[in-house]
Amino acid sequence: MGRITRELMDEIRARADIVEVVSETVSLKKQGKNYKGLCPFHPDKVPSFVVSPEKGLFHCFGCGAGGDVVKFLMLRDKLSFVEAVEYLAKRYGVPIPEGRRDEGRESLRKEVLRVNELALAHFRKNLTEGGGSSALHYLEKRGVSKEMIELFKLGYAKDSWDDLVSTLTRKGVSPELLITSGLAVRRSEGEGCYDFFRNRLIFPIISLRGGVVGFGGRTLSSAEPKYLNSPETIVFKKSELLFGLNLTQKEIAKRGYALLVEGYMDLIALYQAGFNYVVAPLGTSFTEGHARLLKRYGDKVIIAFDGDDAGRKAAARAVSVFLPAGFRVKVALLPEGLDPDSFVKERSPREFRELLVSAPQAIDFLIEKEKAERDMTEPKEKVSAINSVLSYISRVPNEIERLAYVSKIAEGFALEEELVLSELKRALAKGASKLSEEVTSTEFLPSKGEFKLLRILLDNPDIFPQVSEKLVPAHFKEPLSLAVFQAMKDSYTKDGSFDYFSLEERLSSEEEKKFLQKLSLADFDSTDPSQVESCLTALERTRLSRELARIQRELTAAQEKGDFELASELQRTKLKIRKEMEHLF
Repeated sequence: MGRITRELMDEIRARADIVEVVSETVSLKKQGKNYKGLCPFHPDKVPSFVVSPEKGLFHCFGCGAGGDVVKFLMLRDKLSFVEAVEYLAKRYGVPIPEGRRDEGRESLRKEVLRVNELALAHFRKNLTEGGGSSALHYLEKRGVSKEMIELFKLGYAKDSWDDLVSTLTRKGVSPELLITSGLAVRRSEGEGCYDFFRNRLIFPIISLRGGVVGFGGRTLSSAEPKYLNSPETIVFKKSELLFGLNLTQKEIAKRGYALLVEGYMDLIALYQAGFNYVVAPLGTSFTEGHARLLKRYGDKVIIAFDGDDAGRKAAARAVSVFLPAGFRVKVALLPEGLDPDSFVKERSPREFRELLVSAPQAIDFLIEKEKAERDMTEPKEKVSAINSVLSYISRVPNEIERLAYVSKIAEGFALEEELVLSELKRALAKGASKLSEEVTSTEFLPSKGEFKLLRILLDNPDIFPQVSEKLVPAHFKEPLSLAVFQAMKDSYTKDGSFDYFSLEERLSSEEEKKFLQKLSLADFDSTDPSQVESCLTALERTRLSRELARIQRELTAAQEKGDFELASELQRTKLKIRKEMEHLF
C-alpha cells in the first residue's frame, strides 16, 4: 500500500459515512445533531455512545472509547490502522496511490506468501505420507490429538538437505525466492541452496488474515537449537507476531484478556485442554510490538511460563513490557520443573484453571521473586530488592495505579508507605523512566472554565490569537487541558488554524486524545464566543486562588522558622493577590 498521507485520510473521512458504519453494529437514534446508542465496547445499559456525523467522530461517555471512523473499525473488527484505512478506501472508492517501490514490495510480499503456502502443503504431506513417522511418534508421545494436528496444520521437514528445495524448484520456484522466503540457505561455496528446516516438526505461523508468514521447527534429534524459526522476511517479523492468535483472537476479545505461554507445544496442549484464549511469542522475548497486538483485544493478561528460574525471569521481563503498555497483569506460578503442557497432563485442566484463577497480581509476583532471590536480612540486599520492584512500577503510565502499587510494595517489604513513595518520586526525578507525573486517569474532571474555553476555541479557531495572549500554563489546573491548549497553540503557530484532526496528531497519549474526543462531543452550545471573557475571568480567579494557597503555605513555614523578613514579604504578596482577586468579582 502507498504512503498514508493527511490528504488521503481527509478524503476517506469526507467520503466515509460514520453513521452508516457504526449502525452495522449499534442501533442508533437521532438526538439533535448527533446520534446515540448503547456502546459496543463495554456493558452499557443507558445509551452513552454518541456519534457526530458533522464532525465524523464517535465517543462513549461511559468507557472513554472514541475517535473517527477508522478508529471505530480498528476497535470493532480488531484491525490495524493500515487494514482499517484499506477497507474504508475500498468501500468508499477512495483511490490509494501506489508508488513503484510499493508495487514491487507488494508483488514480492505476495510471492513470498505463495511460496510459504506451497512449503506448508509439502510439510503437511511429509507428515502423513513422506516418512514422517518420527514426527508423528513425537506428537503421539506428547499427547497431541489428530484434531490439533489438523487445526494447527502441523508438518514435517525431512532429514534431507534438499527435499523442499528440489520439490519447489520443480514447481517453478526460483532458488533466489526460496532464500528470500527464508526456506533455503545459500551455499557458501558454489551455486544453489539447501533446506533451512531439516528433520524438524513444523509449526506454521499464520497471520490474522490467514496467510502463512513463516515457520517454527522443533528438532527431532539432538541438533541445536531445539527450536528454530524462519529468519526475518518481508512478511515475517517475530517481534510483531504471536503464535496461535489467528485461532484464539475471538475468544480473547470476548474475555478481554489473554493467557500468555512460552512455546508452541505449551500452547497446543492448553488449547487441546480447553484454554482457547492462549498465545505465545515466537521463541523470543515478549516485545512492545506483541503488547500493541494484544491491546487490540483487551488490557488484561495472565502469564503462565515454566516453573523454573529461567521461566520466572522471562515472566518478569514480560511484566516490564506489559505494565508500560497499560495492562493489568497476573502471573500464574507453576511448580518447579513443570511447564503448562506437563501441568495439564500430570495434574489436570481443572487444576490449571484453578491456578489461573488464584494467580497473583504482577506486583505481588515481583515482590516475592525479589525476596526469594536475595538475603533479606542484609540491608543492602533489601534495598536492592525494593529498587528492583520500583523500577517496574516507575514504568506504569497512570499515577493512580502507581500509588496503589506503592501500598503493595510497602506491605510486601514491611516499610512505611511514605518512604516507598518518596523513593519512587526520587527515581522518577532522576529520569529512571520516561514517565510523566501527570494523572492520566480517564475519570478526571476539568474545571468548568477550562472545559468551556477549550470547547469554544475548538469550534472558533479564528479567535485563538486574541485569547491565547491572555493565557499562561498556570491557568490550567488539569494536565490534559494544558496539553490540548498547547496543541492548539502549536498548530495555530504553524498552520494559522486548527481542527480536531490536526490537534489529535499533536497529542502524544491516548488519554489526551480521549479528552479531546470528550471535549469535541460535549453537549452544549459553543457557538457564542462572547462567553470567552467569563471563562477567562474564571480561570484567572482559579489561578490566583492556587497562588494564594501556595503563598499561605510558604508564609506559615516562614513564621514557624522565625524568618520574619521573608514572612513580611510574603504577607505583602498575599495582599497584592487579594486585591487582584477583588477586581475580578
